[in-house]
Amino acid sequence: MTTSISGLLNWQTNLQDKRFLSTACAIIALGTLSASIGVKPLSLIMLAQTANAMLLPISALLLVWVCNKKAVMQEHTNSVFNNFAGLLVVVSVVTISAYKLFS
Repeated sequence: MTTSISGLLNWQTNLQDKRFLSTACAIIALGTLSASIGVKPLSLIMLAQTANAMLLPISALLLVWVCNKKAVMQEHTNSVFNNFAGLLVVVSVVTISAYKLFS
């Protein structure tokens, strides 16, 4: 997770970067705190998976939309086949997410 945050914010991923180190320490501290106050890890995992199930369809739609913007992708915009495949993925993700959220 620390590497993901560092990549997103364009930080160095080594212990000499204070931001990377402080993020790693914060994640470890949060994990230790949640374990010490009795939060069940399964509850946190279920919460994270629920958030992923709700955010993944939005992310997939945004990705298909951006990949079709000529101003962003220039000559590399999606073809009809790529749009069909992308929409198939979006429909699949929405279906699976809805099934998992409401079952």
